[in-house]
Amino acid sequence: MRKLSILLIILLISVVVPLDFFDMEVNGELFGGEVKFRGVVATDERWGDFVCYGSYYCDVIIEEILYDPNNTLLLGYNVSVCYGQSLTLKVGDRVESYGFYYKWGGPLQCIGYVCCNEDPYYVSLSIPAGPKAEFAAIPVTALTGESIKFDALASLPGWNGTHEMPIVEYRWDFGDGNRTTTSTPIVYHSFSSSGIYYVTLTVYAPGATPETDSTTHKVTVISVPVGGHSFSIKRYTTEKPLTLYLALVAILTTVFTVIRREISSKTKKQRKT
Repeated sequence: MRKLSILLIILLISVVVPLDFFDMEVNGELFGGEVKFRGVVATDERWGDFVCYGSYYCDVIIEEILYDPNNTLLLGYNVSVCYGQSLTLKVGDRVESYGFYYKWGGPLQCIGYVCCNEDPYYVSLSIPAGPKAEFAAIPVTALTGESIKFDALASLPGWNGTHEMPIVEYRWDFGDGNRTTTSTPIVYHSFSSSGIYYVTLTVYAPGATPETDSTTHKVTVISVPVGGHSFSIKRYTTEKPLTLYLALVAILTTVFTVIRREISSKTKKQRKT
């Protein structure tokens, strides 16, 4: 009778609990996956006892999903985030989390948690940052009147702690009294006189902290030579030309003298005959 009761219990468990439940508990990959998201801390940092393998954890309201190939996250919902080192997180802090989400299955202590306590998984504060201004002048040495390309595609947007703040204005000061503001990162400019100019770019990303950033680069402008070429006057118009000219005159003088003598000699012979 006792053996029959045990067999009935085993049979009941096998019917009620799917056979792959234990696989789900071990792997977790069947009902979870790698996720990355940003959000607002909803509970102060707590110390885990039975949950999260005894690590620190807090609840986070999901505001932006960055990576979730298995579609396990939902915007606006709370998810518990588990991490190994205390960050002293408080309600209202904004964080970026990257870890493995055991939404339904997985190790018993991890079910319903995003575990970030193993490298390269992490959870970190989202710190606001301003934009970064950068540009290149092409060419960096140009002729007067030549169009120079100023390319600011290398500039970076700002960050307000939760979202990327794009650059909306590129403010150019070319150092020759000319200034312009564009919404695109590429602009062209030419200089009317030679010299060294210091070109400054200021980028503006409203909502970032701070909202602007500036950088300055040097541009060299040279004059266009007369006739398109320049030569050393001493070398080409005094030394070599004078010597060559005198030699050429001497040769031509000798040739003409010989020719005149021959003509004169022929003329005299013809008169005698």
